[in-house]
Amino acid sequence: MEPNYEEKIKEIIKLMEERGYDVVAQLTGYLNENNEDYITRHGNARGKIKEIPNNAIREYIESLK
Repeated sequence: MEPNYEEKIKEIIKLMEERGYDVVAQLTGYLNENNEDYITRHGNARGKIKEIPNNAIREYIESLK
């Protein structure tokens, strides 16, 4: 994974945690349903996640397990 993607994902995760979301569940839902409603608008997380390829997000989720 490109370091730039990892930094962006970590930023999105921080924003989601600030709102109390289960990050893995929300990111998994986002990927499985292709629905941006799983990502908070807080801090423009929804806009930021669109800049990251789905495979990079999947790779990061797998690294958390």
